[in-house]
Amino acid sequence: MKKQVFSVLLTLCMASSTMPATVFGAEEGSVAVTAEVSQQDDSAKDTKEAGSSEAKVETPAGDTAKEDTTKEDSAKENTTKEDSVSGAEEDTPKEEKVTEEKSKEETPEDETKKEETPESENTQKNETAQDADEQKQAEAAAQNADEKNAKDIAVQANEGEKDVASKTDLETALNDDNIHTINITGNIMYTGSLTTSKRIVVKNGSTFTWSVYKGTFSVPLEIESGATFIVSSSWQAIVSGDVTNNGTVNVTRSSWGICLWNAVTSGSGTLGSSTADVVYVRYGCVPDTMLTGSYRINVLDNQSAYPTVALPTTMYVGDTITPTFTNIIGSVDLASVFTFKWKDGNSFERYDKAVSPKLTKAGTLKLNVSVKKPYAMQTSGNSSPGSLDAQGTVTQKLLNIVYVDANNGNNNNLGDTTTSALKTVGEAIDHVAEGGTIILLSDCNSSAVIEKSVTIKSADGNKFTFNPSYIYVYKSVNFASVNFEGLTVSKAAGNIGNIVFNNCTGTISSIADSIANVTVENSALGTTADGVLSASDTLTLNNSSFSGKFQTNNFVSNGNNTLNIVKNRPSRINGSITIADPITIQVNADDFTKGLKVLEIPEGAGDTVQDKVQLTEAQKQNGLYKLKGQKQYNGTYIIVSQRADAAGKIAVANEPFINQEVGEPYGNLSTAPNLYGKSAEWSGFSNTAEKKWMADDVPELTVVLRTESDMHFDSTFDPQKMSVHTWPDTTDWDYIPNDENKHSNVEILVKDGQGASADGTTFTFTVRYPKVDRLDQTITVDTTARNAYCNDTLEAREVTAETELSYESSDPTVATVDPKTGAITALKPGTTQIIIRAAQSDLYKEAVSGYELIVDHAPVTAPTAITGLVYNGKAQKLVNPGSTAEGKMMYKVGDGEWSEEIPEATEAGEYTVSYKVVRAEGHGETDVQQLKVTITPAKKDDSKKDDSKKDDSKKDDSKGDTGNKSDGKDDTSDTNKNGDTNNNNQNSNTNTTSVTNTNKTSGGTQSTAVKNSTTVSAVKTGDTTDILGYIGAAFIALAAAAGIFFIRKKDR
Repeated sequence: MKKQVFSVLLTLCMASSTMPATVFGAEEGSVAVTAEVSQQDDSAKDTKEAGSSEAKVETPAGDTAKEDTTKEDSAKENTTKEDSVSGAEEDTPKEEKVTEEKSKEETPEDETKKEETPESENTQKNETAQDADEQKQAEAAAQNADEKNAKDIAVQANEGEKDVASKTDLETALNDDNIHTINITGNIMYTGSLTTSKRIVVKNGSTFTWSVYKGTFSVPLEIESGATFIVSSSWQAIVSGDVTNNGTVNVTRSSWGICLWNAVTSGSGTLGSSTADVVYVRYGCVPDTMLTGSYRINVLDNQSAYPTVALPTTMYVGDTITPTFTNIIGSVDLASVFTFKWKDGNSFERYDKAVSPKLTKAGTLKLNVSVKKPYAMQTSGNSSPGSLDAQGTVTQKLLNIVYVDANNGNNNNLGDTTTSALKTVGEAIDHVAEGGTIILLSDCNSSAVIEKSVTIKSADGNKFTFNPSYIYVYKSVNFASVNFEGLTVSKAAGNIGNIVFNNCTGTISSIADSIANVTVENSALGTTADGVLSASDTLTLNNSSFSGKFQTNNFVSNGNNTLNIVKNRPSRINGSITIADPITIQVNADDFTKGLKVLEIPEGAGDTVQDKVQLTEAQKQNGLYKLKGQKQYNGTYIIVSQRADAAGKIAVANEPFINQEVGEPYGNLSTAPNLYGKSAEWSGFSNTAEKKWMADDVPELTVVLRTESDMHFDSTFDPQKMSVHTWPDTTDWDYIPNDENKHSNVEILVKDGQGASADGTTFTFTVRYPKVDRLDQTITVDTTARNAYCNDTLEAREVTAETELSYESSDPTVATVDPKTGAITALKPGTTQIIIRAAQSDLYKEAVSGYELIVDHAPVTAPTAITGLVYNGKAQKLVNPGSTAEGKMMYKVGDGEWSEEIPEATEAGEYTVSYKVVRAEGHGETDVQQLKVTITPAKKDDSKKDDSKKDDSKKDDSKGDTGNKSDGKDDTSDTNKNGDTNNNNQNSNTNTTSVTNTNKTSGGTQSTAVKNSTTVSAVKTGDTTDILGYIGAAFIALAAAAGIFFIRKKDR
């Protein structure tokens, strides 16, 4: 048994010696191995995606969408697998993961080695050391990978940066204002124009496809290495902005689509297309090293416009010319981009395709310019001109300067130097270039036909005389520093020429009126006695003087110019006149007089021209004379005019009066030399319908004066030096105004827009009269004071006036008055003024009158007690009623209710009757007063009357029984709160009743004491026995009744 156990142990030891040492180190090296495997997988994945991306570049445009879908599905599948593997690795212990990875890496060779004979112990140690080194390297690699992963995580966490893998994510990021950088990490297709300031980065292994029919892509774009940007267009795609391309840009199309690549592009990637004439790259925007495949370079500057080419306008034999291009990028090398074909008028090719040839042949010159590939002239309208054409004329070489010397010259000379001068001006015209100069080296009198625009001048420092017998001018001639003696200029029929005299002197006999324009500049010219300088279009004077006569259609003057006038030969201007600075007119002293015509001008131009021409200071004579425009029977002229001075009297008829019709003023002047009234017109009347003067109108008389035709008004004319008078009788034309009818209250003024007219022929001013006043009126009415009681109504007093009347009360709380009828209603005590107004009318002023109204309370008549009342079993009135004209009388008996009814009583006895007056609201009421009234019992039968009389006779009259006693308080006097003492009316009788009426009003309390004498019988007891008998009988009856009541009750 022991041997068997030992055999087993030995076998196990031998087997263990053959196992690799790395198995025992697997636990320590597991992380490194995992990192290595992960890196290998990532590398393989990148390689696979790059290969996939490169394959897609070559895919036709029509399959793009399908491939994108396939890519997106593949990416999702790969993501799912990676997530699954990652999750499994996280759940598996490290030891198991290492074992699995090692087992995967082991090959059949490893298995074979396991079966081989175990190696020596030294070999095992070496392998163990090697494994330890590999473990350290794996750990370092793992640490680096962890740091890289941490950095990647930090980058992804940057704010404003977003990774997108689908079109939806891309659109969301584009609309998110917080995102500034969008990383495309998948395969995305975007359709339609895209313009944004957000930075889009196509990440390694991703493909971003922009597909559009017609649109613009303007995006800061970065294409990483290994990334692809595809542009697919079915009509026109325009790419602009800034692009960094380190990957691949592939342009495809469907149908006839093109791409205009205008983006400024940098980087180390490639850009091109597999299809010809698809991508057009703007010249200078993409490095040459980036362009690959098929592409064209667009040399148009503005792609929305066509280019042109042109030859110089003027070309001479011997000139070296360069064509002028438009809408071609300025930095383009013409020789590299274009092919130049030159041909003459016979279509023979010349100049060997030179860009800037030297011209050797006169005549027609044609140019055809075509672009060389890969260049193109592609417009945004999808059109591309293949070539451009231009044409011009080459002229034989002429001299810019030709010299003429009538003394020493020769017409066989070239005329290009002073020593080889020509002899005549006519010959020089044939040698001089258009716009060239002929220089005179001596006086010359040769004639010439000038068919070019030339300058004829004297040599510097000289002024030679040029006196040809004739000159025909077909174009323009500029004479400079030349003297003339009766120059005559003509022109050929049907041609119009221009002549300029610059720094010239002398006389002109005639310049044909068919010469278009004549300019005299810095010159002093004149005409002969009967000569005329003519211009069919415009004569221009610039800082010059001209003597004699000219005629022109239009006239222009600049600077300091002087016209020397010849008597009876005024110059004429038929059209427009433009004078920048005033022209000085000089008249011979012997010819100077007012009315002298100096210039004929168009009708209506006098006002403008007269302010632009002036006499010399000496001839102005301190403003006494000036030039003015005047229309005469045979035209309008600028003439010499004398100033008019203000003087004289103005006589005015039909002066304003209220309600009077506005009449003709017939303003007339007298004692005013050379002044006449041209017109006078009233204004300021408001009644324009009837044309009458109304009250408050401010009459104004507008006066227009005129003067003699050879005189003028100016701003110094002062109409206030004139006086205004009334002209009472317009039929008296011999009337002479005097001081008796002179107006001292009128105002003479010159309003804005008035004064001297522009041509000085009239002067307008205004005479302002005082405003038209209304007539006074009187109100006829009795103005003595009136009295009234409260609540009284008074009729208006009789009033007469000229206008409508109205009434008012100064204190409506005391009394009111009807504003139309004048009826008065008294309200409360007091005093008020009744004001009467006669209204203002168009004719009359307002008038005011009135009188005083005094209002008091109405008096009260107190009620009186009725005497001698005897009981008769019926109700009897106790008092005679009182009365008042203001309010109502109220009564009550004892403590009863107040009533307007007269109080009554039936039973015998003494009654207290109270009364008062209640006035209208706000007027209060009087104090309560009382009366004592007695109803005596009925008289007994005759048998008892004697006894009664006896008893009466026995009374003691000394008691002074007089009914109501007067205890000395009957006469009372009350004073109201305003301090007014009330009137006391006292009436005496046998019995005296004192009544005090107190008026309680807002103005105070007014008391009226009224004493009314009434006889009231006192209550008499009569025979006491009879009374006691009656009382006893009454008690007996009551007792009997009570006994019967109790007996019946008991029986029940």
